[in-house]
Amino acid sequence: MLNRIESAFAQRDRTEHELRRSEERLRRFVADASHELPRRGCVSAYAELFERGASTRPEDLHRVVTGIRTETDRMSRLVSDLLLLAALTRAGPWS
Repeated sequence: MLNRIESAFAQRDRTEHELRRSEERLRRFVADASHELPRRGCVSAYAELFERGASTRPEDLHRVVTGIRTETDRMSRLVSDLLLLAALTRAGPWS
């Protein structure tokens, strides 16, 4: 009986440790995401450059289009990660 009690406590400790690690990963992810989200303004800035005449200057147009692609790719990855997180949260053991 003592072995079963010790085993149950050990399992509880492992589970708590895993939950703490999972929560820490989630906190890090959310912190990273919150730093990335303000970058959405970059796309607006590139669009404004385009509207102000970059479309008529090939060197500026290339920079604007490259910037828009870079920022939209970054936002797409972030949204994909957030969707995955939401799916994992729904499917997790705590749901």
